[in-house]
Amino acid sequence: MFRLAMDHGCETREHFLNDSAYRRALDNRKEQVQKILSVADVKIGGDREWDITVNNDAFYSRVLRHGSLGLGESYVDGWWDCPALDQLFSRILKAELDRNAPWDWRLALQWVLAAVFNRQDETAGKVRGRKTL
Repeated sequence: MFRLAMDHGCETREHFLNDSAYRRALDNRKEQVQKILSVADVKIGGDREWDITVNNDAFYSRVLRHGSLGLGESYVDGWWDCPALDQLFSRILKAELDRNAPWDWRLALQWVLAAVFNRQDETAGKVRGRKTL
């Protein structure tokens, strides 16, 4: 019976991940990140040395919420890879993505929502910090 419940949970999770609303949101985030990277002539899943390969779909949300910090941290976590990091970052820096990134209302809305619903606060950060020491 326990095995059957576990199997049902996996099916429910797979159904959620394949749900059209979830998939559309993921595709939207991927499209936004690709639009930003295209300013630097970088493609997601491209075949050039400076193109990136995404290993974890959470990469898109992280980059949109945290910008360059999210890009760096997601690389360290193994969420994406690139054969030629030097060429990738040279292109990103030359394109001045921090100043020249294309803006649209969906991206601005996502940043506002991330700021409003930020689950971290000063007190929680200190408590979590003490627990890990």
